[in-house]
Amino acid sequence: MKIKIPAYPNLEITEQAYQNDIISSSIVKNDSSDLTSNKLILAATFKTGENRIIKSLAVRHKSKLYVTAFPNPVHLFLSLSIEHFKNSENIKETNFPKCGIQKGNDVYLLDFEEKGTHECYNHYVKYRASSIICLFLL
Repeated sequence: MKIKIPAYPNLEITEQAYQNDIISSSIVKNDSSDLTSNKLILAATFKTGENRIIKSLAVRHKSKLYVTAFPNPVHLFLSLSIEHFKNSENIKETNFPKCGIQKGNDVYLLDFEEKGTHECYNHYVKYRASSIICLFLL
């Protein structure tokens, strides 16, 4: 299940404001050579015809600037929490039966040693804990 994460903020503006304030003062650039910040404000017209003001936090990588809408943090952390919870469940369902050594009727040992704990269990705990932590960030 993919979760659509809306932009933040995603402010609707009127057509009149868009024409008077946005189009008249817009600067269109073909390159980013003179940009001094990666924090941008975008004016967008969606397929529905709605005009929106959206923040962007651009990422520069190998002399290219990648620009898109900044995601809503609440939705971002919620989707990350769900993703990590599903990863922890998948590890428990898939890896535990492969890695566990039967030591009783229903007891299985995920082997460990003095120099390290079991990798499957480490990944399980990592994803489970981060799914809970992400919820607290909301």
